[in-house]
Amino acid sequence: MAHFTCHSEVALLRQRSAALFFGSDLLGAAARYLLTLALAVWVQQDTGSAGLAGLTMLFVTAGGLTSPLTGALVDRLPARWALVLPLGATAAVLTTLQLGDGRPVLPLLYAVGFLYGALGAMADTAQSVGITQLFEDDALVQVNALHQTLSRGLRVVMPLAGVGMYAASGIGLTVTAVCLLHLAAAALVLLLPLAPAAAESEPFSLRALGRDVRRGQAVIHGDGLLRVVVYAAAGSLFFLNFFESVGLAMVTQGLGRSATYLAFLITLQGFATIVSGTLLARFGKGVGLGRLMLAGLACFALSALLQGTGVLPLVVTAMLVAGAGLPMCIVAMVTTVQSRAPREQLGRVHGAMQFVIGVPQGIGVALGAWLVTVTDYRIACGVICAGLLVTALALAAARSRPLSAAAWRAGEPVEEPAGAAR
Repeated sequence: MAHFTCHSEVALLRQRSAALFFGSDLLGAAARYLLTLALAVWVQQDTGSAGLAGLTMLFVTAGGLTSPLTGALVDRLPARWALVLPLGATAAVLTTLQLGDGRPVLPLLYAVGFLYGALGAMADTAQSVGITQLFEDDALVQVNALHQTLSRGLRVVMPLAGVGMYAASGIGLTVTAVCLLHLAAAALVLLLPLAPAAAESEPFSLRALGRDVRRGQAVIHGDGLLRVVVYAAAGSLFFLNFFESVGLAMVTQGLGRSATYLAFLITLQGFATIVSGTLLARFGKGVGLGRLMLAGLACFALSALLQGTGVLPLVVTAMLVAGAGLPMCIVAMVTTVQSRAPREQLGRVHGAMQFVIGVPQGIGVALGAWLVTVTDYRIACGVICAGLLVTALALAAARSRPLSAAAWRAGEPVEEPAGAAR
């Protein structure tokens, strides 16, 4: 009877921890996606310049590339404060937008955008570390799938909600609502049963921080399975970001419809992502991480092939297939980092991973824009398909390496034999 009572108490504690964590995750993600597009619209309406509005998004993206630094900082903080700090700091930074007469002060706004992106990257890394403390290793795929489902669902809904709130109430009330959401998320984190001490107590210095950044990259390069999965994800996201430009040409030239039709297709893709993530969260326990990544890459390649046809039913199918593949790749990548990286270095490794996939995404957008200006969009779709297939073949080839027969199947950390190829 005592054993049953103890087991019940542990189960209730885990349920409470999961509810608090995902409640905080939901509020934080809602706040992040609520504001970014609204800020760009605010700048465009005040200045009349789409370029200046686009710079807002660029500074947010650039801030995210500080992830190796913020990841190293996460490793030096207790897990609870690593989660609370970016939430509270974001709320404090955003209050500066209330200065002035309701018009954007562009230098200040761009600085805020950069910090907003950097703190968002830190929050993502801290959440990954928190997940490993709160949940068992064999549940990581399901937990990460649920996390991605919530995040992707909010990414579809909240930007439009933020623009609507800005149109109805102005930037002041929109910023206030976002700050309150961040503070509410931080309050839930304070209730989580997380470890009270930081993973390491090495004194802080710029030299030590720089060394931490290098360590994160070294862990990725030194683990064969981790390296190949992270770089496969980077390759897939590089080619996927071609669609930022190719998608518009596909709709206007291939389908012969107005550019606004792209919003409908993107909504379909978001719906498929939510469904796929939900199924993965429900049935993903014990799934092989390498196979999961390969399945996601296959979905992306098929989607690119179908989008090049210019036939509406096939294009709709393509968007659904791409949406289904996205959580497969992201969950495989994040779970591989969590299960392979040393726990005391997980923050810096996750930060390095964010940087490795972030830079190719930006380059992919630029190359996609160039490609559709110099050639037919169907050729661009073929290039995307070929690039994704090459990425998938490189990932599949890693199965022949001696490092990971068991790890490839189940994502379990495995000791590599001495002299194994790296």
